[in-house]
Amino acid sequence: KLRDLLDSPESGSANLARDALFELDAKNPVSAEMEEPLYSAKYLTKKYEDLLVKMAHDRDSGLDSAVDLMYELLHRHDSGATIVFPSAFMANTVIGALKNRAHTGDAQKAHNLLLNLEKRYREGQDVARPMAIAYNLCAEAWGKDKSRDIHEKAISVMNRKWAMSQDFNDDTLKPDSECFLPLFRACARVSDIQDEEISKSSSAPFSVAVQLLGKMISTGIKPNHSTYGYMFLLGLRDEWKKNDPRRLA
Repeated sequence: KLRDLLDSPESGSANLARDALFELDAKNPVSAEMEEPLYSAKYLTKKYEDLLVKMAHDRDSGLDSAVDLMYELLHRHDSGATIVFPSAFMANTVIGALKNRAHTGDAQKAHNLLLNLEKRYREGQDVARPMAIAYNLCAEAWGKDKSRDIHEKAISVMNRKWAMSQDFNDDTLKPDSECFLPLFRACARVSDIQDEEISKSSSAPFSVAVQLLGKMISTGIKPNHSTYGYMFLLGLRDEWKKNDPRRLA
């Protein structure tokens, strides 16, 4: 039944599959009579992953259900109702889907989920360890948001990633060229906002991009053509803002 629901393209099948999986999972706790669970954590995790992918492919209500499922699993794991902890694959899938949908509030949802997992990992839950791609996807999600400080929010995500790398001696979270690109993109998006206060502040997109470029070079990361392309674009926009006749009038 569960397999059929997971494979079904019919509307509502994902919610039915979720209920069936919860029912299956509820029968699983280890009791005094059982040396092993009825279903292994690996088996159940794979089923939850299949369900979450199915939900995430539906960018309307399905994706919101996928976010809810992540938090429901965290709650069930905390309460001892399941031996399953949301896998890194599940987290990456949800954060990536939120980044692709890019509705209002989706970047914040991705941010909150990543922050939840990061906090758990810092508190000693090794299974909650976020992967580098989760931070990159979250930064990209901010880059698609419509708020005026998306470049600062994207950078804050990467700063947390690099802090995790140092705090846990994790080389997989070290800065690389790939993690800088979402930050330059976010700066480019913010530069579209014709706001005099922003253009003159220390958080002006071009000023921030210059700092990012300096950090790349200081950490031994070689800028590529995309990096310089964004710098060129941001420099032109910054110069235009300074000399815009409407501002000089």
